Amino acid sequence: MFQEVIGRWRYIAVVLAMTTLCVCVPLAGSIQAQTDNAQALYDEPENENLAKPDPAKQHASTMDSALAQAQAKLAKMRGEMLFGALLPLTGDKSDLGKTAKSALMIAIEDIKKFLTDAGSKVTLRLLVEDTRSDPQTALDGIKRLASAGAHIVIGPCTDKAVDAVKPYADRNNIIVLSPSSTGPYLSQRGDNIFRLSPMDTYQAEALANLMLEQGKTVVVPIWEGDMYGDELVVHVKARFRERHGRVVPGVRYYPTRSEFGSYVDLLVQEIAKSPVRDKSKIAIYYAGSNDIAAIFNEAAKRPELNGYNWYGCDRTAFNEVLARNPSARDYAIKVNFVSPKYGEAEGDWYPAMESRIKNETGILPAAESIVSYDGLWVAFLSAVRAGGTGNVKTLKKALFPTSRQVYGVTGWMALNARGDRKSDWDFDFWRLGKENGSYFWEKFARYQFMPDIGKQLIINKPSS
Repeated sequence: MFQEVIGRWRYIAVVLAMTTLCVCVPLAGSIQAQTDNAQALYDEPENENLAKPDPAKQHASTMDSALAQAQAKLAKMRGEMLFGALLPLTGDKSDLGKTAKSALMIAIEDIKKFLTDAGSKVTLRLLVEDTRSDPQTALDGIKRLASAGAHIVIGPCTDKAVDAVKPYADRNNIIVLSPSSTGPYLSQRGDNIFRLSPMDTYQAEALANLMLEQGKTVVVPIWEGDMYGDELVVHVKARFRERHGRVVPGVRYYPTRSEFGSYVDLLVQEIAKSPVRDKSKIAIYYAGSNDIAAIFNEAAKRPELNGYNWYGCDRTAFNEVLARNPSARDYAIKVNFVSPKYGEAEGDWYPAMESRIKNETGILPAAESIVSYDGLWVAFLSAVRAGGTGNVKTLKKALFPTSRQVYGVTGWMALNARGDRKSDWDFDFWRLGKENGSYFWEKFARYQFMPDIGKQLIINKPSS
């Protein structure tokens, strides 16, 4: 039996000073180039007029201003605004796709009401293509949307799918707003890709800060050797070193592996290379997905691994393979395995939207789904600013100032110069718990970046 438990703990805040992040880590080949590309995100100037006064007043006044400007322009506009969506409605990412579609349909309903209240003669249409959780199908889908006249598309939802459609989108002047692509290697200036969830560089930053706050001085990684795992490990090491932590090279395994005993043996050898011996100061970090269950089953057989704390990634948070493997989930509790996940926003809007989508789909939506709602509002208001969806050059230019005006369900939607979510994001840290024979996921900590407050690490402590 599983249940999600939130609010069993009281918060104790540890406020971290905001710093400019700039680190170079010696790497080889393409990973180095991709890291250099993503690293520039940390060096973006912070003078993009993202205001930082009282949040309650600023949220209302900024959105009111954006909507008032839109109403004035809409009075002079006619015709149809056409938007496309590329969502994984079937396949292994279908929960994400179904909840994102629900969020988009709610946005369509709300935008149509706004148009009616404004007395506008503009009509709205959304075309949805199922990517089937497959990158090639996503490419086929964007071609069909383009043939139908869609110049701006919400989705696709994964890095691989975005990577697959990117060349076509760039060549054919199609704007892509992905609600959930986060890979640093896709962060580029001047292309047609815009992304609405925080990049994995921020996930790495959140992890490093939590490790260090918990007294870890050395990190030893073990990871799946694909683009996702390689990039996350690179950035976790960089963020950890940046705050004077030490790193051990760690263990990289190929994604096709199914037997992990030899890799766990290698992990033991890597831990032996640590410059410190105190187990309480060493963090074992895993970047990958479902393999964590098999790795934990192997680690549980090795008493020399007792006493270490493990940390995971956003693919191990709420991981069903781990949660349903009896020995692996017990080991996860034993080693206090903590994983980050793009978190819910502050305020009343988020839980209301979450509840509405869950009622409509039967699925608890992730933040990456809910942000689709905000993404369509950004797309719509940008189209109003640009005079419609037909002129892609003007529409693309309008996205940046419009995003800085929109405060949505997931917070400020401001984009940086590379078209990625700039600030106002949260990472919640989750761990498995057990009580009276029942297992559940509980929120352990939060790392957040709010433009009116700064960066905070909030660690939950049990009530006394």
